[in-house]
Amino acid sequence: SWLFQSKQDLGVTTEGLVSRFGTDPAVTIRPTASGLELRASVHPTEVVWAYSSASGFRPFAHLRYDTVAPCVQAVVEFEITW
Repeated sequence: SWLFQSKQDLGVTTEGLVSRFGTDPAVTIRPTASGLELRASVHPTEVVWAYSSASGFRPFAHLRYDTVAPCVQAVVEFEITW
């Protein structure tokens, strides 16, 4: 699994393997993996807060890329554009 975190209220979406953080201009993440099948999903991130929070205690979410089948070795490059 590969995880990318963001503040949930900025918006984290995925369509196929292309994912976006925020709205226009958005950060777009696109993986390239030779010989691997991947899937993308978005999940809330459980956070344990302390006495203070630089984000103002806003909830986080993460974009998660997983291999579809078990594998012994994986090399994935992520193209991140603005």
